[in-house]
This record gives sequence, C-alpha cells and structure tokens, in this order.
Amino acid sequence: MRIVFSSLAALFLSAGCGAADPGAQPQTSPNASASADEVAAATSPAHDVLIEGADPGLIDQGAWWSWAGSKPIGSGPVEDETGEACATNQGSEVWFLAGTYGGRIERSCDIPAGMPIVFPIVNTAGGAGSCDGFLEDASGTATLDGMDVQVHEMPVEELTIDLVNGNAAFGDGGRFSVTGCGLWVALEALSAGAHLVEFEGASGGYATAATYARSRRR
Repeated sequence: MRIVFSSLAALFLSAGCGAADPGAQPQTSPNASASADEVAAATSPAHDVLIEGADPGLIDQGAWWSWAGSKPIGSGPVEDETGEACATNQGSEVWFLAGTYGGRIERSCDIPAGMPIVFPIVNTAGGAGSCDGFLEDASGTATLDGMDVQVHEMPVEELTIDLVNGNAAFGDGGRFSVTGCGLWVALEALSAGAHLVEFEGASGGYATAATYARSRRR
C-alpha cells in the first residue's frame, strides 16, 4: 500500500492565550479557523522574509501518520470538513495539521497556547519502495502571515504506526512498519490571535487544497 498526502492550503488559525498492504492503490491526503476575510485583515501583508520555524526534530512522521489514522473512516482529521476534528487525539508536544484526500476544504482550528505546529506539505507512506522517486518529484511552499516558512525534506525512514481498524488511510488497524518520507513544516508556537498559514505542495499527480480559519481565541 502507498498512501500520499499532498496539499494546496490556506490555513487560518487562532492561537490560545498565555506493515501495510503493499498492493493497495495510492490516495491523496491531509492539511487547518472566523472567515478568511476576518483573519486576513488581522494578519500582515506578504513579505519576502524566511521564517526558519521550529526545530525540525519536532517532526515525527510516524506520530503524524498514527494521528491521521486514529479514527475510523468518516471521522478522521484528514476527512474533517469543518475543523471540528482539529483537536482529535492531539498529543502534548506538538499540534498536527492535516490536508485532504483530494479537493479543497475549509476548516476552523483553535490551537492551545505554547504549542508548536507540525504538518506535511506533501508526504507518503506504505510498503517498501513507496518513496521511490517521490521526493525527486515533490515540491511545495508555505507562508505564515505572508512570510515564507522553511520547508524541510524528511528523508526515507522506517516508521512504526498505530492505527484504528477502519481508518481512511490504510483501512486495517493495528501496529505496522511502513516506509515514509515527505516535505514538512514545523512552526514555533504562535502568538495569541488570528494567523494566516498558506501552503501548497505536490508530487507526481497528487494535489489537494484546504483552508483552516478561526478568529475566536482558545
């Protein structure tokens, strides 16, 4: 099995105060909440400034895939159409964001204070060979409040993932060893208030789009 998550996303956020079946067909996946106009009005205009972001050591591909597959089909964070699943099964170290399995979506997401943010721009996982040629074809960019954000290429690595039965990504539940890689972003915890994150990425024929918007603080 090979699962691919690729993204074209505009992400509007509010920060708080204070071994799978190798024969399955590939799928596209994940990316995160007031209206876009409200949030855009509260963010800065575009700048040619690179934000280095958080320590890429915060990027845990296996943990993200386990999170993406932590709910049965129809209720997982990748399929979420409103953002109500944004906080589903989040950990205590980082806050994950997801793309989609295809098409554009708008979501709301309130993020607790002090929580770094990690998300893939385009990524894949599956059996041996899942990453063959994937990174060579992968491209993507991300911005935070109009400023470019550093994108990290996470090389091929063996991952251990824990999935619930009937999850949308792999189907089967249990613990699996898979091969994963992709382009990722790690952001420092955001200041309180509305923020705008935009990112887009693709590899081969895979591409998706998502919007996360929110003005209410948490």
